[in-house]
Amino acid sequence: MNTFRFTREKEEIKSVISRAENFLNIVSFQFTDEDFIRKYILPKTNSVQIEILTLPVDSYSKEDERDRITRLYNDLEYAGVHIYKCYWEVGDPSLTTTSQSGVEKEGGGDKWYSMHGKFMYSEKEVLMMTANFSDAEELESYLLLQDQEAVVQFHKKFLYLKSMFIDERKYPGKLYELVRDEEKKYIDELHISNERLNIKEYPPNLIPEISSFSGLKITPFDGKAREYLCELINKAQNYIYLSTERLFDKKIVDVLIKRKRRNPIEIKILTCPPDQVRDDPGNAEMYVTKLLSANVDVRFYTDIHAKCWITDEVLGIGSANLSQMNLGISKSHGFWRANTETFYFANDLSLISQAKESFENFYTHGVEPIASIYKSARHLAEAKELFSSFGVTSKRDAKEAISLIKISSTIREQQHIAKIVLLSVKIAGKYDRTEIIKRDVLSALILFYLTERKHENNELFEKLKPIISDEIEYNSIIQNLHLDNFIEILDGYIKINSEQLF
Repeated sequence: MNTFRFTREKEEIKSVISRAENFLNIVSFQFTDEDFIRKYILPKTNSVQIEILTLPVDSYSKEDERDRITRLYNDLEYAGVHIYKCYWEVGDPSLTTTSQSGVEKEGGGDKWYSMHGKFMYSEKEVLMMTANFSDAEELESYLLLQDQEAVVQFHKKFLYLKSMFIDERKYPGKLYELVRDEEKKYIDELHISNERLNIKEYPPNLIPEISSFSGLKITPFDGKAREYLCELINKAQNYIYLSTERLFDKKIVDVLIKRKRRNPIEIKILTCPPDQVRDDPGNAEMYVTKLLSANVDVRFYTDIHAKCWITDEVLGIGSANLSQMNLGISKSHGFWRANTETFYFANDLSLISQAKESFENFYTHGVEPIASIYKSARHLAEAKELFSSFGVTSKRDAKEAISLIKISSTIREQQHIAKIVLLSVKIAGKYDRTEIIKRDVLSALILFYLTERKHENNELFEKLKPIISDEIEYNSIIQNLHLDNFIEILDGYIKINSEQLF
C-alpha cells in the first residue's frame, strides 16, 4: 500500500526499519539522533545488512558533537554497518551563512557539502522522506511505496550516488573523471593544499534536460530542480500547493506571481516565518509580502521541515527547499551550481488526493503571515525608533500597532499598484496593443480611483495633480475614457463603466 502524510512523528521510519529482513539502505543529510539510532538501527545489525550515505562528521560545528557522532559511527561500523561519507563540496569555498563546517567566520563556516538527499529502502519497500536522522521534532512529509519496481529504482539511484561521490578512484567517486581539465586542476590544487574536495559548478554535459514527472530524481544529475518546479507551476491546472522549510528564492517567487496573475489559480504555501531564514530575514519577508500582494496564500509553521510540491496532476516530495542552492543557480557558459537533492514524483491520483488533504489540514492551522511578521524583533525595533524620534517612549502594544499598520499598508500598496498595472493592460487590450504607454497608465490610475467610488471632477483632478502634467492632459484623458465608454459623467460626477472594462 502506498501512503502519504504530513506528521511530526517518526512512525514511518520505525516501521520500515522493523520490517526489513535482508538489507536496509539509508541516504540522510544528517545522521546524528543517537537515541533513535541505537534503539532502532543497531539491533537490526544482527540480521540485516545496513548501508548509510551521509555527511562527514566535520559538517557539525561543535567539537563535543563531533566526538559524540564519531563514537556513534564507530559503534555502527563495529556492528557491521557500512557508513559512506560524502566529502564533496559544491560552490566557492568561501563564507556561507548557513554552513557549520570548515573555518568559522562571522557565525558561519566556509564549507558547503553538496549531498542533501533523504530516502531509505529495504528489500520490501521505499520511504521517501523530508526528515533527517536527527533529534529534531519537526513537521515532515513521508511517502511510503510498497512495490518492487520502486525498490529496484531506488537501489539503482543509491548505487549511482555511491558511484558519483563515494567509490574509490583517484578521489572518492567518479565525479572527478566527468569534469573538464581546468576543473580537475582546481580540484587537485585545493585537495593538495587543504585536503578538501570541491567542485565550483557542474559542466553542461552533466546536466540533462528535465524528463517526465515520474519516479526518483537526483538533481542536478537528472535535471535541474529549478526547471522541474517551474514546469510544475506552469502546467498546473487547478491548484499549486508548496511546502518548504525556507522560502528564499526571488526567481521562484516571480514565477509564482506571474502564474497567479496571468492565469489565476489557487496557490498555497506552507513555510517558516522570515525571521528564521538566517541568510537574510529582510529579503525573506519581502518575498512573502510580494506573494501576499499577488493574492498567493501563505501560512507559517515555526517547526516546518516538510518539502513537497502538489498539483492536480503531480505529487513531488524530497529534500529541496525553495532556495538558491537547493533549486540551483545558473552560472556562465551553461554551468550550474546546486546541492545534490533527491525528489520523487508520483502521478497516482489517490496519492495526490492524500497529499492534498493532508496539506490542507495543516494549512488550516498555520499562522497567518501578517500576524507573525508584525511582532518580529526587527519591526518592533523600527517602531520603537520611530516613536523615539518624536521624543517619547512606547509600550509594546503601541509598537505592535505601528508595525501592523506599516506591514498592512505595504501589502495594500503593492496590491493597488498591481491593480493599476492590470487596468493598464486591459485598456491597451481594448485597442489591440501589447505595449503599454504612459496614457494607459494615467487612464488606469483614474479608473482605479473610480473603482472605489464615484468622484467629482475637481476632486479627481486634485488626486492626480502630483502625477499628471496639467489640466489639459487630464481633460484629454477624461474625454477619451468617456468616448470609449470606460466612464460615465452624470450630474457632475464621474463613475466607472465596469461592464465596458471587464
